[in-house]
Amino acid sequence: RNAGGSLATLLLNLIRVFGEHKLIIPFTREEMAHTLGYSKESIINTLSDFQKDNIISISGKNLEILDKKALETIAEKG
Repeated sequence: RNAGGSLATLLLNLIRVFGEHKLIIPFTREEMAHTLGYSKESIINTLSDFQKDNIISISGKNLEILDKKALETIAEKG
């Protein structure tokens, strides 16, 4: 699984746990990278790509899922 697929899966799991499409990410980018087995830069770049593609909106630790279907597709294929 690539970084995009892993990150999409993590974000989908977060919205399942919190039951919201808007949430505060409970850990740092570095912690996400370590958990997923990728570099911090890779996670930051992937988050940026998701934002450019209007899949998420992110500012600091505030995250909003804009296109859950796109995330599900990335998680499935990634």
